[in-house]
Amino acid sequence: MAAVKGVTFYDSAYHVLAIRTNGLYLTADKAYVKRATRKGHVALLAEWDSGHSRK
Repeated sequence: MAAVKGVTFYDSAYHVLAIRTNGLYLTADKAYVKRATRKGHVALLAEWDSGHSRK
């Protein structure tokens, strides 16, 4: 994650956790998603579809 500069420790830590566990880091931080998308395992919360429909 050293290649992604200008991010908080918390964003980096949760993102690394998602990568190592083959999970997904959801965040509302558009700037972080833009910088870190190429690493994978990250998505913008506002665009995330959980696969469950809301009624």
